[in-house]
Amino acid sequence: MLTLLHKHRSRKLLLLTVVLVTSALTGCEFSTNFSFSDKQQVPQAPKLQDMSIEQLLPFAKKGNLEAQYQLASNYEARFFFNNAFKWYEKAAEKGHADSQLSLGYLYYFGRGADVDQKMAFRWFTKAAQKNDTYAQSWLGVLLRDGEGTPINLKQAFQWFA
Repeated sequence: MLTLLHKHRSRKLLLLTVVLVTSALTGCEFSTNFSFSDKQQVPQAPKLQDMSIEQLLPFAKKGNLEAQYQLASNYEARFFFNNAFKWYEKAAEKGHADSQLSLGYLYYFGRGADVDQKMAFRWFTKAAQKNDTYAQSWLGVLLRDGEGTPINLKQAFQWFA
């Protein structure tokens, strides 16, 4: 019985390979709605946002910006602001917009670093320039209220608009 199942599965894989190669050569589209007779599921890799700190750390250390951001978010959620700051900063310096926004928050509220509205303004500006709407709103507030920058109502209005 097991041998028949393997032969059946092998035939389906061979047929799928033929269909894939043929469609690639001819430019035709096809449907991949097929299943194995034993309904075997292929395990899915966990998404970064679903990983624990221990799982994210190796990816973050290798320079994966999204892993660095998710790791920092996990640390922040557990009130480990110094660790969160470290990882947000690494990703923010390499241009990760969500990390730039989060680093702005940490500077603004003094979590993981001293309160520094100028640095908050700097990081909100970087994220806002990447079309992050939250950063744009924060930038408008800082410009309106003169926090970390001189009051500039005209620029504040532009960021709010």
